[in-house]
Order: sequence, then C-alpha cells, then structure tokens
Amino acid sequence: MRCYPMSSILPIIPYILGIVGVVVYFSSTTHAERNQDFNIHSLFIGFLYGVLFALFAIIILKIESLFHIYDLNSTTVKSWIAKGGYLSSFWLYFPKRYILPVFILSPILEEFTFRYLIMGRLVRRFGFAIAFNIFISVIFTTGHLYSIGPSIYVFIVSLALGVLYLRKGIGASILAHASFSVSLILLTFLTYL
Repeated sequence: MRCYPMSSILPIIPYILGIVGVVVYFSSTTHAERNQDFNIHSLFIGFLYGVLFALFAIIILKIESLFHIYDLNSTTVKSWIAKGGYLSSFWLYFPKRYILPVFILSPILEEFTFRYLIMGRLVRRFGFAIAFNIFISVIFTTGHLYSIGPSIYVFIVSLALGVLYLRKGIGASILAHASFSVSLILLTFLTYL
C-alpha cells in the first residue's frame, strides 16, 4: 500500500470541497436565485473589484519587497524580460499549464468552498457575518501560504471577497477572484518593464 504525505493531499482538499459546493449550490438553489447571483450587474462589479484588488495587491507587494518580506518571483519575471519582455510575448512565456487551474478552476472551486459552502452556511445558520468572514479569510490565507508565500494582501483580498459575496452573491466573488488572478499576473509582469 502506497502512503502519500499530508503535504501532497492538503492542497487538493479545497478543490474537492469546491466540487461539493457546486453540487450543493445547484441542487439547493432555484433558477431565480441563480439568476440573481449571476446577473450582469453583479458580474461587472465582481470584475471591477478583481482588477482593483490586483492593483492594491501590487502596491502591497511593492511595499513588502522594499522590506525584503516578499519578492515578486523576480527570477521568473527577469527571465521573461530577458527573453524580450514585451506584453505580446507574455503569453508565449507564461506557463500554459497554469491557465485553467489559476484563472478558471481555482476561482470557481475556492469561492464555492470558502464563501458559499463554509461561510455562507455558517452565516445563514448563526449570523455573525464579520466574524465568519475573518475566520474564513484566515483559513483562505493559510491555504495560500504554500503557493504564493506570506503576504497580507491575500488576507485583505479574502476579506473583500467575503464582503462581495455577502452583498452581490457567489457570481460576483467568482468573477472578482478570476479577474484578480489575471490582473495580478499581468500587473506583476508590467511592473518590471
């Protein structure tokens, strides 16, 4: 029998829960509720918030890099710049294997896991939206330590995604998360031009 270390199993738990969250969402909501969660206004607000979150994160990352807390993965950025560094060549050197998981699957599954399945259910059952948003943001930030390292912006963006979910619905938080991921990567490369 093969034994897998916990460090290889832990990162996939939110994705498994995300799939459960998607199934629960579609089985427990009506068509009208889904239309309300995914209306064009909420999606547009989510997109704009995601871009603004990315701008905020770049500023935080720049401040952190001044104090050598976190470096914007400078080896990847510097190698890209050495190969030409133009925005048109960005997609040539950006690892294609990251597009589906980072820009599509992660926002959908993480938002369904953290916002809808866990936070949404706790808030509906007990109230205390602020306390549960902080609690879920701590868990969300802890879960991202292995992939992007320690940074305060993950916690703050997670809090903002929670507020967006509570006010505009799951569609807005998913699109904000997706547009945040795309914008953050593009802005990270643009800041080194």
